[in-house]
Amino acid sequence: MSKHTPGPWEAAKSREEADPWGIRSDDGYWLASILDSASEPMGAHSEVNARLMAAAPDLLLALREIAADYADRFDMNCPSTNPGIKYVVEQARAAIAKATGES
Repeated sequence: MSKHTPGPWEAAKSREEADPWGIRSDDGYWLASILDSASEPMGAHSEVNARLMAAAPDLLLALREIAADYADRFDMNCPSTNPGIKYVVEQARAAIAKATGES
């Protein structure tokens, strides 16, 4: 999969009335418009969804660092390693794969 537009991203108000919120890259490039479902009034969720999406590059970086740190500190193949730690690393790796198109 090709790389995503590098962060940081920001949630921003659109100039278009139909698309009230979207994602803009650090260099000002408009990445996406956030539309609410047909059953919701326009703008009801678009701002919070835009803020969540704008955090994606930062969240991906943090998750990669956390998963790598845990995997370095604990032997994931050792039966005595806390199952909760193994689960967290497994879930983090699955989320990373989903975000990067590797799943």
